[in-house]
Amino acid sequence: LVWIDIRRITKDSLIFAKFLKQETGLWLQDGSVYGKGGEGFLRRNVATPLSLLKDGLKRLEKGTKAFKERALKTLGFLFPRQDSISEYNKSVIK
Repeated sequence: LVWIDIRRITKDSLIFAKFLKQETGLWLQDGSVYGKGGEGFLRRNVATPLSLLKDGLKRLEKGTKAFKERALKTLGFLFPRQDSISEYNKSVIK
């Protein structure tokens, strides 16, 4: 298992996991399922064929770029300030 730190992108791992699934079809487990310490992380099982792992990494990259682009369009900057995170997170999930 691999834990992916997404705290520089968003503090809400559930929103980001939903966004990735919606935008790229990539399913990652949001860390908040595992308690407060898991918030801000996504979990990925890497015990899979290399081709699937590479595909997942490409989707993660594509989804991360899309999330950041949406933040830039919506808020005017890439990494939302603390007071804007929840407002932005609500706007990226339809």
